[in-house]
This record gives sequence, C-alpha cells and structure tokens, in this order.
Amino acid sequence: MQTSLYTSVRDDKLVWKLEQDGVYSVCSAYKQCVNVAGYQDRHGVAGQWDNIWRAKIPPKVKNLIWRIGRDILPTRKKLTSRGVQCPMHCDACNDGDEDSMHVLFLCTRSIQCWQRAGLWAHISA
Repeated sequence: MQTSLYTSVRDDKLVWKLEQDGVYSVCSAYKQCVNVAGYQDRHGVAGQWDNIWRAKIPPKVKNLIWRIGRDILPTRKKLTSRGVQCPMHCDACNDGDEDSMHVLFLCTRSIQCWQRAGLWAHISA
C-alpha cells in the first residue's frame, strides 16, 4: 500500500480571520471583544465608536477620545486607586485631585487652553 504525498507544500502563515486581507487590526480585535463580552456602554456612546474609528483624524486623537469616553485616562486619582504611590493633587494647579473631569474641565490650565482655542464658551454653557 502506497500513500501519495502532496507535492506543493506551502509554509504556514498566520491569518487574522476577522479581516478580509488576513492582517490583524486593533479595531477588529476590539470589535470582537465587544461582541464576545456583550458590552453594554454605560456612557451611552456604544454606537458612536465606529464613527470615531472611521474619522479622518490622527490615531493618537482617536485613542485619546476613546480613553476619555471609557474614563480610563491615567490620572493620579486613577493610578492611586490601582496601588500606585503618588500624590493625588493636580500638579499643574495644586487645586483639587487629578481625575478626568479635573484634567479636562476644572484645572485652571485646561480652562486656559479651552479659552485660547475659542471653545470655552461652548464647554462651560
């Protein structure tokens, strides 16, 4: 009894099945995690993430928007809650604990940035 061998053997290669081209992307991995976990967005923006990922803005801006929306900015208050030894006060203004709300809207330095950009009137209203 003889077994015929397959003559054109190819090398194995990794293929990401969630993308048509087989190349891994963070976006498709994130979507898969969301689907598997049955993610419920507590901030009410679940349907908006696709718009953010598709927006024609730099990836670092997309990442920042995502971190703000998920409330996972590495602020001092957040780091302290995870066991990191650091002072909780805002180093920029020394007025209040450094949490996401303070960093983005309450710190005098962030308010100055919003004002210089001409956006503070829209934010503070």
